[in-house]
Amino acid sequence: MSPTTTTQLIQQLYRLILHEHQQLYAVWQAADMLQSQYEKVLTADIVEAHLQGRQTISVRLLQPGTSTAKAGCIDFDAPKDGSDQDALQAVLTQAQRVQTTATDRALSTYLEFSGRRGFHLWLFSEAPLPGITWIKALQNLCYLSGYKPKEIYPATATIADDGKASGRPIRLPCGIHQISGKRNGFLPETVEWVDGYPIVPENQVALMADVQQVIAAAIAQLAEEKLQEPEKRKVVVDSSSNSAGSAPNLQSKIQNLKSADFSVLAPDEHPACIHYLMNKGAPTDQDYNSVNLTLSRYAITRGCDRNQIESLAEKMAQASEHHPTSKLTVDAKLRNFHGAYASARRNPQDYQWSCSYVRASQELVNCGGCTGYACPFWQWERPDGDNEAARRAERELLAYILHHPEAGMQEALGIDLPAEGFISTVRLSAHVEACQSLKGEKASLYLHRMIWEALVRLETDGRELIPSLILSQLEQVPDERFALSTGVINQVATYLDEWLQMPSCSWDTFLEHLTKIRDTGLRLLAKEQATTATELLGDRLQPVTETLETLINKSQNLQRRSASQTLPMVAYSQDLIRDLFGQPQTAIPTPAHWLNHALNGGLHPGRLYVIGAPPGSGKTTWCAWCADEAAKARTPVLYVSFEMGKQQLWVSALSRLAGLNSGLIESKQWDDPDYANAQWLKQQVAVHGNFW
Repeated sequence: MSPTTTTQLIQQLYRLILHEHQQLYAVWQAADMLQSQYEKVLTADIVEAHLQGRQTISVRLLQPGTSTAKAGCIDFDAPKDGSDQDALQAVLTQAQRVQTTATDRALSTYLEFSGRRGFHLWLFSEAPLPGITWIKALQNLCYLSGYKPKEIYPATATIADDGKASGRPIRLPCGIHQISGKRNGFLPETVEWVDGYPIVPENQVALMADVQQVIAAAIAQLAEEKLQEPEKRKVVVDSSSNSAGSAPNLQSKIQNLKSADFSVLAPDEHPACIHYLMNKGAPTDQDYNSVNLTLSRYAITRGCDRNQIESLAEKMAQASEHHPTSKLTVDAKLRNFHGAYASARRNPQDYQWSCSYVRASQELVNCGGCTGYACPFWQWERPDGDNEAARRAERELLAYILHHPEAGMQEALGIDLPAEGFISTVRLSAHVEACQSLKGEKASLYLHRMIWEALVRLETDGRELIPSLILSQLEQVPDERFALSTGVINQVATYLDEWLQMPSCSWDTFLEHLTKIRDTGLRLLAKEQATTATELLGDRLQPVTETLETLINKSQNLQRRSASQTLPMVAYSQDLIRDLFGQPQTAIPTPAHWLNHALNGGLHPGRLYVIGAPPGSGKTTWCAWCADEAAKARTPVLYVSFEMGKQQLWVSALSRLAGLNSGLIESKQWDDPDYANAQWLKQQVAVHGNFW
């Protein structure tokens, strides 16, 4: 490929697909290993290497920060390897059927051969659109064609800044497939074949230059349509299989926090969060002094002796070299701790332990420093771990994902399924339970939640969702104290095998489980946040500004996770146009015709108008005049003045209405025997006063 052709292809890819800033990507390290580049952004040099065949990359269509994409894509894959021409041609026929539906809707779409066993149907927008708009629009396009899509890109409605847990990226066009060695690229209207594969034309620049971007409003309008899946049937749900999200099972009342009882711990044992501080150090998203106070609360509540306290503080100080505190040395950090501990020890009743102080650090929570419901010292209400309905729903959902990994994970990640929604525990076998008891460990674990988290990690890394890799993820625990025993791993392996052998639930049932488990997780997260807010705001030692800022950020994150149906303004354009033509003019005219012209008819509802001028310029009088005009037009109006009383306002309005000097009215000039027009003045005031 010549340098000129490469440059032109790069320009077209950036025009149609790639973002100029914050474009996330992944590199194929091997035939089945896709490595996400979380710390890097795509550059033209990397795209050039992809086009030249020196490496193969996949890209995330959504841009971090905006969660918008320039393009969307439907993936059509053959069940067999691409060398089976009959299977590939059948897939192409299905893709062309959807393409025909798009053409009927005046939407330009373009087919790309993926390089091995399928095709991508691309739709390009003239303006970036939110991920949820793309997902809904492409789903509806498939439904109109009588086809239920298996995989859609973008894979999720939103994207994190680093792209993690945002679904699998899509292979960038015009590269070399890492398995087949074939070039993936756009196809002409008439597809030719050789050796079982479609021929990808060499002149990709010409094909891409002819690509037309669709008006964003047309895509948004398609997304707004309420369509059902093909052959969707009503599913009768057994009353015994109410999901985890049902009201009777959740017991959603917020209970009082229970006090932590650390007496069950051996002298050298600590909760997961304290163990994190000792080994990973103070989290960087918290002030070092705040972390010292958290450690002090733990030491006071547990009743640690002096040697234990010194050991805890020293280990955390040694592990906190990365923390941006002004205390640079270990000794300086220890002195800071001793000061914080001495202050807290003087008022121990005000410095008791609470999980809230630990979970105030998002860094600690995200890095596994808090194990949540799995922790024996978790203070909030636990979900009913013996809830058979929840266990059944979670089992069927996870089994469906094992049977249909691409469709299942795309849908689950698309709605941002929280791990907290998996609330049921799994009872271990008798043999494993006996082993766990000897080790002092619990005989019930939140295995469903652990399996879901393993699936997310595998999907994020672009790896296959198979039992062996899931078990590998469960074994890879950084801290041996919290690693699962061999017996537990073996029991999980048995569960996974059973799930693969059992028949998969229907797509409709899977969606019901997904919705209710997501609702359970969001409600539990919100309940925890509400309880934390009550506790922190009641603690006068906790800075209220920091608490409020934390609560606002967490609330916004929850809102983003729950508001997955948000659409851009263009999606409402039809309703706005109907209102524009179907509703009468509602502007309130002002006393000045030239101002009415400038304001497009007068004062419009829903807007704030500010009048500014030097003192004594008549601002109050002008506003009162505008209120009079509104009243004359039969518009209810409330006028509030901090300068004029009721009598003065009435006289001012009367003088304008009668065309008289307000001074003549206020001075009652008609009573002056020397005033020549006294009778006329009195008559004018009476007539217009009655009119008013």
